[in-house]
Amino acid sequence: MDTEIEVWDLDCIDNMEPVAVLGGEDLEASVGAAGTGKKKKKKAKKTLREGSHSDAVLGMCWHHLQRNIIASASADHTVKIWDVPQEKCLHTLSHHKDKVQAVQWHPTEAAVLLTGSFDKNASVLDVRATAADWKAAGKWAVSSDIENVVWDPFNTHQFLVSTDDGNVFCHDARKQGQGPLFTIGAHTEACTGLALSTQVPGLLATASLDKTVKLWDIKGGKVAYVDSKPMEIGQVFCASFCTERGSEYILAAGGKDSKVLIWDTASSAAVRARFPTGKSDEDYLGVEDLEMDKMNITRDDDRDSDDSATDSEEEKKPRSVKKEELDDDGEEGPSQAQAKTVKKKKKKAKK
Repeated sequence: MDTEIEVWDLDCIDNMEPVAVLGGEDLEASVGAAGTGKKKKKKAKKTLREGSHSDAVLGMCWHHLQRNIIASASADHTVKIWDVPQEKCLHTLSHHKDKVQAVQWHPTEAAVLLTGSFDKNASVLDVRATAADWKAAGKWAVSSDIENVVWDPFNTHQFLVSTDDGNVFCHDARKQGQGPLFTIGAHTEACTGLALSTQVPGLLATASLDKTVKLWDIKGGKVAYVDSKPMEIGQVFCASFCTERGSEYILAAGGKDSKVLIWDTASSAAVRARFPTGKSDEDYLGVEDLEMDKMNITRDDDRDSDDSATDSEEEKKPRSVKKEELDDDGEEGPSQAQAKTVKKKKKKAKK
């Protein structure tokens, strides 16, 4: 994994280079060091750009209100704040004692940042504060390494944390160090994805290495399981709801198989019963069952289920003689008559 962050313009097709590179190796300095002419037994150490992470970048979040700002989390135990157009590191936060994997800006408070680390602590801090205040940032301890963090867009003083042991915790940012408001034993393996809908209050999705995505209703702090779906993309690493009105129930999930799966969660009868989707059972008549059946198919070979069904049907059908195998009188042609003669000779030879 790289120490640099590449920013690409998706409005331009077939770009050869990113529009901005944050941190990473300083190629000019590295080339200069390699060209000294001195023989080195060991491979030359890479020269990093000023302000760069010194280890892999594990998480990022683009600022919702100031579009030129990105926060990054790294295995070097730090969080960095970047000015993208200037390709410059503005702040380096070192308030965690282990790898930092999750980071998210507050939805309304421009300077407030939420982070989660392998030191089993979630932290909320003001990036305008001094370095001494960053060390004293508010922290909330959890049961295991933190995989993901997210603010509740409808209760902006609350945030959720997912962990390596499959749990999800909800905390109040105003109550530093206190226990969770509620805990969900969401998955049997690491809960790697955490998504709260920005359009539907209380709609939570969790994704896991157990290859499933689960839906929950957390309105009013009362947790209710809604539905789950096994995925065809291997272990699930991330999930996110669409933010546009009219598509608020569309969920995207990414997994180990390098695939992205799109799930219209409103196709679930349980979701329609729990949330105001504006959809009826007739809108999804036959769709849900078809999708779930497809997801649950397992085979030992590489053939699709449709192919196997076709093959079995073909095997049941009696073999029909092709038109070219018949002579003008409708009798079997020479090729079939010769085959029968050969069979008779074989039988006589056995006798």
